[in-house]
Amino acid sequence: MITIKQISPTDTYNLRLEVLKTNKDYIYQYKDDFNIKTIHYGAFLEDVNVGIVTMMKNKNPLLEGKQIQLRGMAVKPKEQSKGVGKELVKKVVDVSVEKDVKILWCNAREHVVDFYKKLGFKIKGKRFYIEHVCYHYLMYKEL
Repeated sequence: MITIKQISPTDTYNLRLEVLKTNKDYIYQYKDDFNIKTIHYGAFLEDVNVGIVTMMKNKNPLLEGKQIQLRGMAVKPKEQSKGVGKELVKKVVDVSVEKDVKILWCNAREHVVDFYKKLGFKIKGKRFYIEHVCYHYLMYKEL
């Protein structure tokens, strides 16, 4: 059974490095990690953190309405395709709705676009490159 708990920013760093690091210059510490409005969640299986996500108050100029950015989502490779990511996104959606957020958005890596589409996200705009990482799409979900 997957349990989602709020965690500290530093509790996200190991999984960000393990799953998201694409090269030696990958920046795994985000500028707003310690902002009071930033929330981090971990997904736990038998008390082992197997997934993470960060939600930040951040406005994308291509979208309208009150927004939250989903950022730094990562699931241990052995636990992918087992519902961990889906539970993390569900938690972020639930918290966003409680905060009267209208748009949840993320910069989705190209290889996870279908995952987000299955959860009701849509693509906005064209593919773009984030330096030291890979190609992404801006994806959003109306709440």
